[in-house]
Amino acid sequence: MKLHIASQYESLWIGSDRSGGRRETLQVLRAHQDGVDRYIAIATADPGADVGLIEIRALENCRVGRVRRDVGAGLLVVELLFDLVLRIGQTHLIRYEVVDRAGRSAASTTGGSASRPGSTPCRSASIRGSCRSGASGIRAVTSRWATRRRPS
Repeated sequence: MKLHIASQYESLWIGSDRSGGRRETLQVLRAHQDGVDRYIAIATADPGADVGLIEIRALENCRVGRVRRDVGAGLLVVELLFDLVLRIGQTHLIRYEVVDRAGRSAASTTGGSASRPGSTPCRSASIRGSCRSGASGIRAVTSRWATRRRPS
């Protein structure tokens, strides 16, 4: 794996109708090889949801590259391109959001480096959560930090 998630902070906006139309993710990524210049974000739609109504938008320190949808599998795969090339040990912070315009529950996301299709983020993590109630619904926040070192 060329890249892993060193830390992750997510905000999920839940509407008063219990729909989760938006999930914002802030990630600190660490390179394990020279030449890393992108991150692959994968959104999985809820059963029966129209994957065509789900969008991943780059917000900070990245831009959207290639986009692929598999309607049958309910998958959206988006390349998030960096404006720099990482070297071994370097970290890079990116921020992006997943928007579900159908108003159903927000799609879940995973990701990995572009060098290994199907690679996933670090599985050894702790999760904390909190919720804040507002007039238009609830904003849930979760955080995750890697707890083990990756092999060199």
